[in-house]
Amino acid sequence: MEGGGDPHNRRTMQWDEAIWDQATLRLYKKLIEIQRSRRELRDGRLLLLSEYIDGDALAFVRFTDVPNQEALVVVNKGRQRLQQRLLVPHSHFEPRLWFRNLLAPEERVQFLMASFQLDLPPESAAIYVPDDGYIMPNDSRESTYAFFKPRILGANWP
Repeated sequence: MEGGGDPHNRRTMQWDEAIWDQATLRLYKKLIEIQRSRRELRDGRLLLLSEYIDGDALAFVRFTDVPNQEALVVVNKGRQRLQQRLLVPHSHFEPRLWFRNLLAPEERVQFLMASFQLDLPPESAAIYVPDDGYIMPNDSRESTYAFFKPRILGANWP
């Protein structure tokens, strides 16, 4: 939809799919899929991190009382790369736990010293969720290691 000033702000929907922005449509479908798959993004409480993030960016945590149901959302609205250590005063995040970006699953960040080291391109976003059991290459731990055991999560165990 084009929108614009009056009277163009009342234009109707363009139903010809050939003129739609397919990349934006795919992004919205992916965001809807992520929201439906993560309880904290639907029902969780909100912790704004505005005072901890620099530049033209937004960051917040959505979480429930169940361990492993938390997400850090970071949006870099600026035209510059966002590179900073973001303090996250949230007690549910386990020290040394790895998080994966649901918008780019190969990307991982580690929660260390109550913070994340961010590196986001301009005009991009990330949704980081715990990646329980992820082990860095050349790590000596067993591949079955997990922070959140069935005895801890009970009925919430996947």
